[in-house]
Amino acid sequence: MKEAKNKFDGLIERIKLGETVQFGQMEGLFAKALLGRFLEQLRSPDFRKRAEQLHRERILAQEDVDEDTEIPELSDRELVSYELDQARTAIGALGVRPELKQMQPYVEKAINQRDWRLLNTVVSLTEEGKLEKGTLENIVLNSLLRSPTREEGDAPSTLRAEFGEPHYTRELVEPVYVRALTESNMSGAKAVQDETKIAIPPALVQTTYENLVEHGFSGNMKRLAEITGSKPEKTSVLRANLIRLAETQDIIQKETLDELDTVLDLKNDIPLVKGLQVAAIRGGKVATFFNIHNNVGPRARAPISNVHDAYDKLASADGIGTIVDQAIETGIAPRRETLTKAYSYLLKVNNFGRIEELAEKTSTTPRFDGAVVDAVARSLV
Repeated sequence: MKEAKNKFDGLIERIKLGETVQFGQMEGLFAKALLGRFLEQLRSPDFRKRAEQLHRERILAQEDVDEDTEIPELSDRELVSYELDQARTAIGALGVRPELKQMQPYVEKAINQRDWRLLNTVVSLTEEGKLEKGTLENIVLNSLLRSPTREEGDAPSTLRAEFGEPHYTRELVEPVYVRALTESNMSGAKAVQDETKIAIPPALVQTTYENLVEHGFSGNMKRLAEITGSKPEKTSVLRANLIRLAETQDIIQKETLDELDTVLDLKNDIPLVKGLQVAAIRGGKVATFFNIHNNVGPRARAPISNVHDAYDKLASADGIGTIVDQAIETGIAPRRETLTKAYSYLLKVNNFGRIEELAEKTSTTPRFDGAVVDAVARSLV
């Protein structure tokens, strides 16, 4: 009503200034104000109460229904249908239509319920007779983020049937890409690209790669490369994030490394691969260190001193069994003290086959701790 009053005051000012104001303008203004007030009342509790009463009276008016019959309340869909019927009657009586914004509660309800027929009905009652620019397109795009798989009767198809062909612009689509990629919704991003034929902006693709690598989401990086057909630039930000990942993640599995290699050609970037191994040791992530070290070529492997550092960290964490496994796989023997601990551990558990294998793979001679030898000898007596 406040907006109507402002318009009315505007007409009065025009009259005061000597401008011509037709009576129909005043009449139309009052009719619109009255319609606006009526639409507000349609959604009030009092109106719902009256609607329920009329519903009850109609049911009881039927011949086979008695007074004691329990009558269910109007469903939400039935109430909305009744409200729109009343709005249609008022529109016809007053000879004016509401603006689309006055019907916004019904528009939002239709969108939230994905009831496109209801949406079309609501829009047809308005002055504009169509959705605001970009609304249809946003509904379609948001539906694709929720349900990327296309099938018969899906939201984009039914919306086209009700409203015609959407018209996409880069200004409309790019924020949707930002949302999809921020949420790692790769399927949604692909569905939007397939629908709009508008490519994901290269700068956004690069930023997404840099964010994904920081969290080790290699699968999503691989998927993004498939969607866009482009691989990331190994910027200083991406390299720093990858180094941070190796230093902080408990373990980077071989599968993750393979996916990173697919996207970044990691194994051929020798300085970066060596930097990752050093970072893993610095962060105490020994499993990650060996997963990288054992899956790259000889030129990309960290120096033997780094392998020794990894062994020492395992020894301090009581990981002698893992030291044995890695020494056999790499063929690199631990430092003297750690090597003695490894052989002594195998002797203590009577794993003589493993002692022989460790000696062969690392080209070392078994050395044992004297106390362990004595304990094993006593147990054999």
